[in-house]
Amino acid sequence: MDFTFFDCDNQTLNSAYYTAVGDLVSNIKLFEDGLLRGKKPVVIAGIGYWTPWTRDAAINCSNAVSLLFADVAKNTLLSVLENNNGKIYIGGEYWDKIIWAIGAWEQYLTTGDDDFLRLAYEAVVNTIEYMEQTEFDKEKNLFRGPACYGDGVAAYPDIYASTGESGIISFARQRHDLCADTGIGIPMFTLSANCLYYRAYIIADLMADELKTEKKYEKKAAVLKATINDLFYMKDKGFYKYIIDDFGGCEYQEGMGNSFAILFGIANEYQAQKILSSLRLTNNGIACVMPSFSRYTQRAGHYGRHSGTVWPHIEAFFADAALMSGRNDLFENELWLMAERAVRDGHFAEIYHPDTGEIYGGLQEKDQSGIVLWKSEQKQTWSATGFLRLIFKGILGLRITSNGIQFSPFLPQGITRASFSGIRIKNIALNVSVYGNGGNIESFTVNGDQASSCFLPAEYSGEYNIKIALSESDK
Repeated sequence: MDFTFFDCDNQTLNSAYYTAVGDLVSNIKLFEDGLLRGKKPVVIAGIGYWTPWTRDAAINCSNAVSLLFADVAKNTLLSVLENNNGKIYIGGEYWDKIIWAIGAWEQYLTTGDDDFLRLAYEAVVNTIEYMEQTEFDKEKNLFRGPACYGDGVAAYPDIYASTGESGIISFARQRHDLCADTGIGIPMFTLSANCLYYRAYIIADLMADELKTEKKYEKKAAVLKATINDLFYMKDKGFYKYIIDDFGGCEYQEGMGNSFAILFGIANEYQAQKILSSLRLTNNGIACVMPSFSRYTQRAGHYGRHSGTVWPHIEAFFADAALMSGRNDLFENELWLMAERAVRDGHFAEIYHPDTGEIYGGLQEKDQSGIVLWKSEQKQTWSATGFLRLIFKGILGLRITSNGIQFSPFLPQGITRASFSGIRIKNIALNVSVYGNGGNIESFTVNGDQASSCFLPAEYSGEYNIKIALSESDK
């Protein structure tokens, strides 16, 4: 049976794992769109939605779906591509579609599917070129567009909510006089969006390396990285600002954007530590944007749907970034919050209240009806796969590269053993047992033999039984 089993000596974590897998499986539906011919199983955004969505598809595949259900992941990624006059592009909302590159790269690394890689490279390069033509500001050296997760106006300052509609795209329709002349032109430059373009440049060149073709984005990536650091990083506050625009911008903390800056290597080691020590957390984890905007918080006990609230997929990126930077405490905090809520509710919800931890959809404008309370959907896929990301990339420390598989596991307080069986990566089948506590590796054995490093080269094939012993501190 092709299934990845997980077990540890903490029942909350065990229950949360299988709750996450259950939520994920319940969101696999037959679907046909994009380059997907015929109805095939894909991962939709959640029980309350009926399509994959490009952004959700990429996040879900890179979190866990490519690892657990590779064929479903491929279908999902193909379903959001478009064929426009014989050229392949990434479909979806213009401001976050480039995140597809991250999901596609993870899919290739996990499967080694060369045909998919060729298609993915074409889609990524064509989309980069189109977005450079339509949404790149040459004077600022930044890409225009809303935040990756922020399709609702509750993610933005008052000017962007002035249309009375819920979707940020309404600003382009109703306030075209304030928009740029090219592309859709919503006149904001956001941290998360520009971090994603930087990562897409890097991934495009990584894909080119695999395809033995010319790399062409190294200089553009370097310039964009430098610009993000020059224009977004706030030395006095210790983290990156959220929005640059002509209306005063926004220096609030964007959880996803700052996490991306660390995960993608835009922030240096010093900046990463400053970010992690400077960002304010709510009682129930990192908020999507903090603080929330006053048009929502003037109602006691309330927050914006896309500001002030806790979204688990953002928690997962933040926890991953924290662990990568040695802030084990922040990783553990988000891990246990996510696990305990899932066990309490029996599923992973879309959004939670930052003070109470209860399922809560937040306030947002809606169709000229004013500001209303929205619903937090049940069994939201990226909430579930975000937790799975913390299991596989965090506890197991699994990192797949074009050169092979790296392990850097971490067992938090309350766990002394964890086992994984049935992991499949390319031609490798893995069963891994981790013992001890902390993240310092004392021994690493492969099929009973002591290994010199915690790494399996890409050319390996077959089944491997791995045992890893950990200690809290170096000897």
